[in-house]
Amino acid sequence: MEQFTNVRIESMNINKMKNEIKHELRMVKVERVVNDNSNYIYVNDNKELTNKYFKTKDKKVIENGNYFIDNLKNIRDEHTKLLRKNFDQSLTNKTNSFCSGVLTFSDSINDLYDKDKETREDILKRGIKTIKKIAKELDTKLHYLTFHTDEKGNYHFHYYMNNFNSIGGNIGMRKKGIGEKLQDIGNEEFKELGFNRGISKKITNRKHLSIQEYKEYKENLNKVKKLEEDYKLLEKKTEALEDKNKEILAENEILQYRNDNLSEEYNNTINEIFDNLTSLKDEHNTSKFMRLVQRYTKNENADKLDSIISKYKIIIEKQNKKIMKGFKKNV
Repeated sequence: MEQFTNVRIESMNINKMKNEIKHELRMVKVERVVNDNSNYIYVNDNKELTNKYFKTKDKKVIENGNYFIDNLKNIRDEHTKLLRKNFDQSLTNKTNSFCSGVLTFSDSINDLYDKDKETREDILKRGIKTIKKIAKELDTKLHYLTFHTDEKGNYHFHYYMNNFNSIGGNIGMRKKGIGEKLQDIGNEEFKELGFNRGISKKITNRKHLSIQEYKEYKENLNKVKKLEEDYKLLEKKTEALEDKNKEILAENEILQYRNDNLSEEYNNTINEIFDNLTSLKDEHNTSKFMRLVQRYTKNENADKLDSIISKYKIIIEKQNKKIMKGFKKNV
């Protein structure tokens, strides 16, 4: 199965960026967190926090998170000044000054990262180098990046950058070919680890997926994978049950039941009940029915045989009704 890297960037207003910082730096409880693994943070302009591992509500990381949140207004002011100076334009409420990105991987990233310390450090170095290249390509400032290993799904990088370049203009995400270029950058460092470049829009049928949409896309892929695994398991169970039924068929004389003491009508009725129980995959009742039929035909006990036939007709009827009820409910 092919493995991929994918780059996604989404512009954000000040309120959305606040929430994203809280999520990325684990300043608050995150619903998707499923284990106690350590995350990783690299802060571009803070040597004290460079190359730090952290968990939810890490005191030092929260301090820096509050700094980033408090500094959002200053970044917004910087964006305003650059626009006025270089474009003679005003910053509108519709123009976002911040962006959050993700660098994601197919599922082999988890095993690679957990393999050993050397591989883990190599992946982090490659991630830092990749995201710095992305910021350089967009001519914007990278504030920090994190690598999450505690969430449901595959390990991944988040990064926070300005949504404007060095002169205050848009970072160019709508520029033709920039998405392809970023996918290439995202894969340069990781192709040596067996990853191919990001998912083509020919596959997604979209020019762009937001970060939230991409997360949902990946979750749906995982659900499909789980359904496929469940289906294969069900197939194996069905095959095992069919094999068991074949053994029962081979081991019991009822399969070739031809007793001169019984009428053709009896034979047909017994075989019909047996076929119905087999179709219902009711192994217990199939086996029991055959044993009882053998016992009472050998003893030539017609009354008992009639009783058994009546009993199992009722069992079959109840099971069929139950199946139909479940079918109508699902429909």
